[in-house]
Amino acid sequence: MNPTNTSYIATNCKEVPYGMEEIIQIQYNMSQQDLFEIDLKYGVSLENEINTKTDEIKKENGTTEPFQMAENVKQELYKRLVFANYLDEKEIVASCDQPNAIKYKLMVYINGGKQELSWKDCDNSQDGMKFTKIANYIITQSEQQQTETPEVIVQGYVLELKNNTLLIGEELNKLDYEWMKDEIKQIDMNSFVFDFTELEGVPIEEYQLGDKIRATIDGSISGSKPGRAKVKEIKKIN
Repeated sequence: MNPTNTSYIATNCKEVPYGMEEIIQIQYNMSQQDLFEIDLKYGVSLENEINTKTDEIKKENGTTEPFQMAENVKQELYKRLVFANYLDEKEIVASCDQPNAIKYKLMVYINGGKQELSWKDCDNSQDGMKFTKIANYIITQSEQQQTETPEVIVQGYVLELKNNTLLIGEELNKLDYEWMKDEIKQIDMNSFVFDFTELEGVPIEEYQLGDKIRATIDGSISGSKPGRAKVKEIKKIN
């Protein structure tokens, strides 16, 4: 699992490169979309609204407040919607017998299209419960201070170690790494779709080729293919 994709890979396979076969890869990189916005209405009479297209919140008492969802929160929301398969047909219940049930109406604007979903919190179907959790995530975020400049995170595999610097291939899965660790020595980095970052100030004796790491950057990343950055915190991950 990476910040913008998740892969399911079969291992110990016979007669395939590296003994691995990718079963499916799920992409959820919001930055690759031309447009991603949401409009959530909720309440007994849909009296509340959170709208990222207009950057405002409407309360049940009739007041309107400005609200701008942070990019990292939007990315997490987009990921949750993709895993809920929001573009597919859903069997969710827009009406039920429970009095004063909370209604939800979620409009998702994606590129040139849109998807509308309506349900109630008394819908105990798998889809109903998934989207109630997503709605509650949106509501919770609307009640919190949004950080406009979140910390920059680099996650990926170690491809090279030298001079207290780690070269990281970002967003790779294990199969990508196995293929790239040899190819990168022969092919220019600009030929790859992946991003690369050189992390400076790392005790490289604690790491080895093939380690998967997650690093918080001190400041920002400069340049590209590869970028360069100083490390604030770094750890190995599985």
